[in-house]
Amino acid sequence: MESPTARTPDASVDLARAARCGFPEVVYGEGKSADQIAAVFAAQRVAGQPSLATRVSDEVRAALAERIPDALVNDVARTVRVGQAKERSRLRPGSLRRHDRSAGGGGSP
Repeated sequence: MESPTARTPDASVDLARAARCGFPEVVYGEGKSADQIAAVFAAQRVAGQPSLATRVSDEVRAALAERIPDALVNDVARTVRVGQAKERSRLRPGSLRRHDRSAGGGGSP
């Protein structure tokens, strides 16, 4: 079975990533234009997913802030974010084991 994917002129966006990993696909923004990032953000918005782009240049951050009114821009981190991630635990049942310090062990269980 093929994973749901959105296609833009420059990217294939993995829309199943959020279900598999607990967070949607992130855009590596270095070298990308505002049009390219906005197209991925639009595909994620249609799918009901929040968006995050990292390493976004000053010019592209400014263009995205103008173009996307609800974009949250962090100039120090060089990121642009739209939407809020849903709270979801990424821990799977049995992924953590309790460490019993009273048993005298300081190492791994």
